Amino acid sequence: MRREHSGVATRGELLAPEGARLCWTLEDRYRPVKVAGTTRIPAGLYELELKPVGTSRFDARASGILHARGHEYHGMIRLRNVPNFSEILIHWGNYHTDTEGCILVGRTKMQGGDGAQAVGASQAAFADIYPRLAADIRVGGTWLHIVNHDNTPLEG
Repeated sequence: MRREHSGVATRGELLAPEGARLCWTLEDRYRPVKVAGTTRIPAGLYELELKPVGTSRFDARASGILHARGHEYHGMIRLRNVPNFSEILIHWGNYHTDTEGCILVGRTKMQGGDGAQAVGASQAAFADIYPRLAADIRVGGTWLHIVNHDNTPLEG
């Protein structure tokens, strides 16, 4: 659920089906027209999948983050069928400059040096949510519903 936006970033929450917050999220800013690498994806319902291991530049680092915390790695989490976007992943990062349309996760809210919304403890948040999402995907799929509650118009 997107909660707040600025001229450069959008911060929200990743919620479990029962409504509990799993982590904070950070995305690029809202734009009425898509600009590659600097626009958040449209609100909507997206199926999640595991990208095959060895096909993402994040594989080695993700594997290390998860193995250090006792978790298995099964491939990066990717959103399927995002209109006018490709390779939208859920991964770690703290600032809007760390996302190119992807969804970043963090345990805490913070501000970047430019005053924009940011998230902290991102690798820890990734390690927190990855096992649950990966397990759900592996047993039959799971969906991410992105909802705007940040007073921006619907993208599309």
